[in-house]
Amino acid sequence: KRRQLSAVGLVIDLGHGPGICPEWASAVESNPHSASGMCTFVSRAGVQVIPVRWCKCEADNNRTKADQLFAAQLYPGSHIDPRTVYTFDLLDYALLDNLETKTSVDAFVKKLVRLTNEFLPWEVKVRVNQLAA
Repeated sequence: KRRQLSAVGLVIDLGHGPGICPEWASAVESNPHSASGMCTFVSRAGVQVIPVRWCKCEADNNRTKADQLFAAQLYPGSHIDPRTVYTFDLLDYALLDNLETKTSVDAFVKKLVRLTNEFLPWEVKVRVNQLAA
């Protein structure tokens, strides 16, 4: 049975490379699963909703959420308030798939949905318009 990565405790920390933001340190000590929001991550492995801890250091106050995602080599679905995130590997694969086999965005998203949940694909929430933009 496939499970969401968040169900096994994964939380994505952004803004400090592989480390956690110092502003989150005390909150994480009391609750390791604390997060500031949820994002839908879309990769070649499928679609996952994963908790995210955005950097909230005052020194990095000018860094937007989109900037933090780019630094982590992830592409935001929106530059204002990203809630959907794509891996560059997925975007490269989607481009190649389109160029070589003329796969439409809609068909590509259906393939990702099947990878995520083969038996209950309608339970996978992904917005096609953000991938097509």
